[in-house]
Amino acid sequence: MKPSALVLLDQKSWENVYGHAERARLASLVQSPLPFHTRESILGKPEDLARAEYLFSGWGMAVCDESFLDAAPNLKAIFYAAGSVRYFVTDALWRRGIVLSTTNLALAVTVAEFALGQIVLALKSTWRNAAAMHAARAAVRHLPPGLYGSVVGLVSLGSIARHLLTLLRPFHLRVVAYDPFLTEEEARL
Repeated sequence: MKPSALVLLDQKSWENVYGHAERARLASLVQSPLPFHTRESILGKPEDLARAEYLFSGWGMAVCDESFLDAAPNLKAIFYAAGSVRYFVTDALWRRGIVLSTTNLALAVTVAEFALGQIVLALKSTWRNAAAMHAARAAVRHLPPGLYGSVVGLVSLGSIARHLLTLLRPFHLRVVAYDPFLTEEEARL
């Protein structure tokens, strides 16, 4: 018999996060159709949570405290299609040995790439020039500054910022960072 799973994510987000092929593959691996719930609607169907061995979620995941986990006695794993899990993970989840999978590292790459684009545009004065052009309805006549030798500041050096650092290396920038958990050895790198 196939294992029981449920989706704790609204239908639209589910379709945005999981592609057609991934949804079809998942449907072949677990009992179908998958029940869909939000963290609010699951309260009205506790039997779905009680049956679930696997939970697929993303933004809007319920806090996995003792009460939630008591209602999910068969839960073995949570597949979280988003980044940080801090807001819903509790010590109770770890004590029960429930496996947690997150897309944090995959998302860190795309967010770091976006941050790189924003840094490049900011150092080229793109936003200031766009605002000036919009206000004056005319082209700005001065050249924007370059990136070479500019200073970029990073607050926290989590997975996104660490990937962003590798993306920034070719630009000959001075990067300064603040992270209270950074060791002196890591700071020298």
